[in-house]
Amino acid sequence: MTRHKRVHPFAYVIAEAGACGDADLDKMLAQIDACAKAGVAAVKFQWTSNATAMAKRRGRAFADGYADVYKRYLMWPEEWHYQLRERCDALGVDYICTVYMPQDVHVIDRHVSKFKVSSFEALDTELHSEVIGHCDDGDKRMILSTGMCSYDEIEMLSFVFASANCVDLLHCVSAYPTPFDAMNLSNIHFHNLDGYSDHTSPQLTWTGSLAFAAGAHIIEAHMKLDTTDPSNPDSAHAMTPAQLSDYVQRIDVVEKSMYVIEEDDWSLSSPHVEDKMRPYRFGSKPN
Repeated sequence: MTRHKRVHPFAYVIAEAGACGDADLDKMLAQIDACAKAGVAAVKFQWTSNATAMAKRRGRAFADGYADVYKRYLMWPEEWHYQLRERCDALGVDYICTVYMPQDVHVIDRHVSKFKVSSFEALDTELHSEVIGHCDDGDKRMILSTGMCSYDEIEMLSFVFASANCVDLLHCVSAYPTPFDAMNLSNIHFHNLDGYSDHTSPQLTWTGSLAFAAGAHIIEAHMKLDTTDPSNPDSAHAMTPAQLSDYVQRIDVVEKSMYVIEEDDWSLSSPHVEDKMRPYRFGSKPN
């Protein structure tokens, strides 16, 4: 069975606030303000209820001390979800959150229209089942990144989710930052993927537009504030508000070049701009 890829003329840009709010509510709210001003469709945060349990599910992460990192940046108070979502609602952007463990899905479910599953959990079938169980009413979606997945693993995910109408798969390269010549955007078309999770250098503000031209309609990219702690683990591959604004504008330019949009309708043809030449086409009737 072939997985159906949704076709849409507009890019859905997700600003990945990630850990760059330094687990500070005021900074996280300021991130939402900056992202909305830049013109994104959604802002995404990351949250876990138990950093130790999360690290233990991730191979060597616990042994290598990552539980402390997760606790510092991702284990913020559960009640902040309400305030973050309310700010997003007020500014007209979607609130999305990455979920890492099955037991956290019900908490995130109260606030989001879309769940994000990271590349590190791309093969976590228990988590996938729990998230999809909360998407069964058709109003919610699971967006899953495929970084670190092999060819066979991506094909397996495509097959498994072929009958699920609530799953979007993103091409991703889990290198931080990702070298420009390692983006491998051809994977979007080759694997019939829905989007791209961008980890390239924040100075490369045109990589999102390249991904859109390559077939990605969901584009996710990290952002930070000018006041984000430089030691933050996401800082090196996150864009400033000014860079994010440029990133979105460049996607908009490519978007306009690819589709004709009129009165909420879109087409792959350009009927009006060709009107002057149409009478000269073979088969046209002379006046």
